[in-house]
Amino acid sequence: MAINKVSVSLSLSPAWVQKHINGELAATVREKFNKEDTHHSLGATHYSPPEGLECFQSLYIKSQPVCSECCIVDLDRAFSHKQHTVETLAAHTSNEIDTMSLIEPDRVLLGLIECIRQIEQEQVLSKSQLSQLKQFFCIVQQISLDQIPECFSSGTDLTEMLGVLMEGEGIQSRLEGDVKCKRLLCCTRLYLNTCLQLDQIYSGTFAREFVECLRPLDYLFLELGAGRAMLSAAVKGTGKGIVATDKEVPSKTFSDYKVVKKRLVTLLEGYTENKPIYLVSAPTTEMFKSLCNTCTKMKASMLVVVMGYKYQEISKMYPNSMRVLELSIPDYFKMSPDNGVQLLAFNHRGEQYQ
Repeated sequence: MAINKVSVSLSLSPAWVQKHINGELAATVREKFNKEDTHHSLGATHYSPPEGLECFQSLYIKSQPVCSECCIVDLDRAFSHKQHTVETLAAHTSNEIDTMSLIEPDRVLLGLIECIRQIEQEQVLSKSQLSQLKQFFCIVQQISLDQIPECFSSGTDLTEMLGVLMEGEGIQSRLEGDVKCKRLLCCTRLYLNTCLQLDQIYSGTFAREFVECLRPLDYLFLELGAGRAMLSAAVKGTGKGIVATDKEVPSKTFSDYKVVKKRLVTLLEGYTENKPIYLVSAPTTEMFKSLCNTCTKMKASMLVVVMGYKYQEISKMYPNSMRVLELSIPDYFKMSPDNGVQLLAFNHRGEQYQ
């Protein structure tokens, strides 16, 4: 999606920036990076990924030799140095900036793989956890190629794989666990969110389980905030009809799935009869509140499925208008602790809910 601000930063070489954006902005970015850029001492170098991650071999061939320490340092800088964001430079250009055009995804991915190598060498995780983690990253490699994985056979909870716990909620939340595992967790989410523009990931198995779970309702599906339409493309693969919508149309979608440009409120208010089941993945708090407020005010019976969000406090604001039913979908993947897959029934009478 084309935007004017980018909320996270990545370590970019001055030459790469110069190549991709206009000279004035590139010069500003280059100056900021040069002030902090240091020459990393050449540590251990590698010509191939760790065992079990051979699917990334082409990445190592293209980047040889790969300095493990340099990749991890760059990854740390990418995640933590938010002062080096395009947001601070937006005043220097009136052009829209495509997030993907400012990021070297392969460099970020190399850093993640080298983090796994470091975790393996220091025996931070059990053999079982490490095996699950490697299998998951093989799936990430498929997703990076715009392929929808068949299933998450290695496990469906990234925090469990890394032995990380999240304490508290919202801005008060904190991670507990090994520092290397916490870094890998945060940077993996950064890669998926920023480089691949995905807030949630889905499999073909999840789509089939999801459609089967809601089959008795026999409604059309309409996805709100679809982004690159990974969920819609996966559901469409089951033969179920689904419409993908977003307030902005992305330049690239899974399976070239068509995304219709529509605002959330317009779509919620646009169906007077035969309302669809609305699907929402990893909504922002603002989006979720807007959704709940709109559904409540309309007074009509509405069904919304929310995935990838933790909203206990907000749900308490609608005790009389919203009922919640947890859907058990085995192949649902949790990027972080959330409420899983939940069906929200707005303005339904008791007998309707049953």
